[in-house]
Amino acid sequence: MSIGNVNIFEITGGLWYTANKAFDRKGEIGMKKLFAAAVLFLLLSGCGGTVSDGGGSADQAALFELPLVHGEYPVTAGEETPPQDVADWILAGPELLPIGHNAARIAAGCDVTAVIKQDGSAEVASGWWDGDPSQWRGMVSVSAGFHIAGLKADGTVLAAGPAGWFPNWGDYGQCEGVSDWREIASISAGSWHTVGLKRDGTVLAAGLNSYGECSVSDWRGIVAVSAGRAHTVGLKADGTVVAAGGYSGGHACDVTEWKEIAAVSAGGYHTVGLKTDGTVVVTGAFYDMEYDLSDWRGIIAVSAGERHVMGLKSDGTVVMAGEVANAEGDVSGWSDVVEISAGHPVAAGLLEDGTAVILKGYVEWD
Repeated sequence: MSIGNVNIFEITGGLWYTANKAFDRKGEIGMKKLFAAAVLFLLLSGCGGTVSDGGGSADQAALFELPLVHGEYPVTAGEETPPQDVADWILAGPELLPIGHNAARIAAGCDVTAVIKQDGSAEVASGWWDGDPSQWRGMVSVSAGFHIAGLKADGTVLAAGPAGWFPNWGDYGQCEGVSDWREIASISAGSWHTVGLKRDGTVLAAGLNSYGECSVSDWRGIVAVSAGRAHTVGLKADGTVVAAGGYSGGHACDVTEWKEIAAVSAGGYHTVGLKTDGTVVVTGAFYDMEYDLSDWRGIIAVSAGERHVMGLKSDGTVVMAGEVANAEGDVSGWSDVVEISAGHPVAAGLLEDGTAVILKGYVEWD
C-alpha cells in the first residue's frame, strides 16, 4: 500500500517507510506524518511485517535451566553445510563482511542472520532447524531469535527452529501452533517465544511464558509488536506502549510513561522507543551497561539486540550503543542502509542495492 509516494511497512518491531525505494533523505516527510500514515496503513489494510532483534543468547541460560557450554563460542558454520548462495555469510572470525544478494528484508537473531529475497524466498545462515526456511516461498518478512519465524503475504506464519549453534538450547513451543495463525499483520521472534500482531490490533503469542512474556491476549489497539529475551512490547495507535514479562528486578518493561512513540524494539534486557521527533528513549540494560542515546537525532528506525542498540538515520548511516560481544570493527562506516536488525552477537544492515552487511562477534563462557 502507498500513501502518496511513501510505502509503509514494519521492521524491528517498529515502523519504517520508503520513499521511491529508499527514504526521504531530505527529511521532508516528518516522523509524525510517518507515524500517522503507518497507523492508517495498518488499520486500513492490515498488511505489514516485522524484523525483530531476537534478543536471545545463552549467557543467562541458567535462568531457564538451559545447558551452558564452556569454552570459546564458535563462529563457523557448525555441522551443516549452508546453501551455496549463502555460503559466504559464514564468518571465519568476528569481522564485517558483505552477505546475501537481492535481499528485501533482513533479521538478526542469536548467531543467525536471515533474509527474505526479492522473490519472496528465504535464506538463513547457520543453525539447526526443525524445518527448512530455504523452502519458504511467498514471504514478506522474517524475524529471528533462537528460531526463525516468517510472515507470508496471505497473513499466515511459518516457523523453524530452535536455532543456534547448540541445538539443545531448547524447544519451548515457540514454533508450535503458529502455522494456524491467520490474518497476521506482523511477527516478532523473541529468544524463546513468538508474537503475532493480528490485523484487528490484537496479539497472539506462543512459547516460553516463565515471566509472562506471552500474556498479551488482552491487548487491543496495537499497531506494532516486538519480542525480546523474556518480555514483549506493543505500540498502541495513540503512541503509548504496553509491555508484558521481563526479568524480576529489571526495567525492560518500564514503558508506561512513554508518549509520542513511533516504533518500539525489545532487546535482551532493555526496550527502545523511537519518538515521533526522531529522538530515542531506552529503559533497562544488560547488567550495569548504560545506553546513552540522548544525542541521537534524525533516527528513523531502531533495533535492540542482546547488549546493543542500533539506530538508522535519515541519511542512511547507522549509530550504535552498547556492544556486539568481541566484534572487531563497528558500524560507523555503513552507508546507504535502509533496514537494520540487532541480534546476539550480531548487528545487521540491509543496503539499498539489496546486499547486506553484518558485524558479528562471539561469546566467551567463564
